[in-house]
Amino acid sequence: VFKSLQALLYLFVLIICDEDTSTNNSMNLIESRGTIITVESLGLPVGAGLGSSAAFSVSAAGAFLEFSMGPSSDDTCQVDSSVVNGGTVRRPSEERLLLINDWSFLSEKMLHGNPSGLDNTTSTFGGAISYVREPKSITRLDTFPQLHLMLVNTNVPRETSKLVANVGQLRSQHPNVINSIFTVIQNVVDDFQKEIEIWLEETKNNNDADDDADDEALHEKILCSKMSSLIQINQGLLSSISVSHPALDTICNISMKHGCASKLTGAGGGG
Repeated sequence: VFKSLQALLYLFVLIICDEDTSTNNSMNLIESRGTIITVESLGLPVGAGLGSSAAFSVSAAGAFLEFSMGPSSDDTCQVDSSVVNGGTVRRPSEERLLLINDWSFLSEKMLHGNPSGLDNTTSTFGGAISYVREPKSITRLDTFPQLHLMLVNTNVPRETSKLVANVGQLRSQHPNVINSIFTVIQNVVDDFQKEIEIWLEETKNNNDADDDADDEALHEKILCSKMSSLIQINQGLLSSISVSHPALDTICNISMKHGCASKLTGAGGGG
């Protein structure tokens, strides 16, 4: 809780009180009336590896920037209002989204020490994203298909900063080994994305050729099989750098018995 309040105050002071971003009207309002900040989660479990802290950081940064600089929306894109108390909401402009992402990453650094930037980037832009930390690149996968996933909560608390620090220490002790594992994890991600692209192309060709539903179902089954094996490989690699947990291993083993592939979310260690 202390870290969250610290990050919130950090964003508030630097965004609201910054002469370069704040208008006189917003500063006068703060000085004359103060401010009340209400944070509400709409069901996202906290501290479970689902990016709740990033959602918090992005929401705070977005709210403070809109208060200090005024609204900035993409008039061509209206967001589903049902998830935001029934109000009319429009997606912020691309320039504002980039600014929100930068500020929220600073907040994430206060919360986690050395985050990758993936969570705040995903929370900012939404959808499926291919993210590379160094050199930094953000690629939105606009044609990514909908996937049906099941989330299982271990109810084991974990702290991202400690898990990240432990991996960093392991990397300093065995740099060649850990760097090699990181490379293989990247290969898993690349293969995963490639399989999606192949499946989308085959689906398009099938539609153009008016192939029947059986062919489409077969292609989808093949895709699921390949994705499942990649998910299992990824979990094994993450377990090898000590970010899994006995509760997570139990879930993975049970799901495997039922023909489902599973992996940990976030930094692992529970959640």
